[in-house]
Formats: sequence, C-alpha cells, structure tokens
Amino acid sequence: MIRFCMFVSAFFLYYKLIFHDMSANADKVILVITLLAMMQVIKMRSNKTFKAYSKMDLIDSMDSSVFVSYVAELYKRFGYTVSIADGDNKKFCDLVVFKGSKKIYLKCFHQEAEIEEKQFENINSVLDTNKNARFITVTNSSYPDYIASIVDLNRVEVKDRKFIARCISQFTQRKSDLLIAKFAQK
Repeated sequence: MIRFCMFVSAFFLYYKLIFHDMSANADKVILVITLLAMMQVIKMRSNKTFKAYSKMDLIDSMDSSVFVSYVAELYKRFGYTVSIADGDNKKFCDLVVFKGSKKIYLKCFHQEAEIEEKQFENINSVLDTNKNARFITVTNSSYPDYIASIVDLNRVEVKDRKFIARCISQFTQRKSDLLIAKFAQK
C-alpha cells in the first residue's frame, strides 16, 4: 500500500510540477526523483524481509497470524490482490484473494500435525450454500491421503508445505535468473 501511495504521489507531482508547468525547476525534478528512489528502497527492503522469512524452519515457528501475513505476501507476489477477511468471511477464511474478476477464499492452517477433517467443516458448509465459491487452503503441514473424501477438490485447492517450499525455490530462482540476465547484458 505504501508503494502504491508513493507511486501515485510521484506521478501526481510529476504531472503538477513538471508536465503541467514546463518551466520546471531543478528542485521539482529532484523531488520527483527522490520519491521514485524511496519507492525503490521500500521495494528492496520488502524483498529482503520476505526472503529472510522464506525458510521452512522460520515458517514453522511463526505465530498463526504471522503465517497468514506471510501467505498474503506470497499471493501478492503471484499477482493476486489480497485483502484480510472481515465480517462473515472471518468464520471460514483468513484472506480473500482476487485475480482479475475471480474471487477466491483462502484459509491458512498453521500447525505441526496433519490437517484433520473437522478443520474443513466451515469450508464445506460454505461450499454447500454457495455453489460458486472457490477456496485455497494453505498449510505448513500436510494433508491426509484421503483429502478427496473430506472436500471437493474441484472447488478447493489444497496447498501443503511442498507448495511453500516450491514457492520459496521459485522466488529464489527468479532472483538468480534476473541476476544472470543482467550480467549477460553487460
């Protein structure tokens, strides 16, 4: 959100101070450049923090609410718009994610033990009443082999610790690929 506000501020100042008034002073240009540089610093710090927490032992030791925040950041990096569940949604999900016009409820299970059938009761009740509802469940644990008998896998994607490990690997690999591409250009 801070990055978005900084971007809008920089764009507004660029329009107001430079584009709108072509007799721009050096201070105006410096102000806009400073805002853009601050945006880049915030992005780099965010990436560094995310990378620091992207280790399975740290994820396992997280508090449940921190795990939900971590998963929210993970889905933001996948290009989803993420919001914290509120009101009635809090009863059955932690996050609501959007990809285009597609709305998906996301439930996070942070625990050491395998996911149990009773944990899907609220999800199943929503699926029964709302035929268009889609869910993603994410856990740092694992799901039982009989998961298909617990929930409709056509409407619920189940993501376990292997998914999280693949995501961590993917983001690490993407960073390496970008560095390789950068050096290849030189």
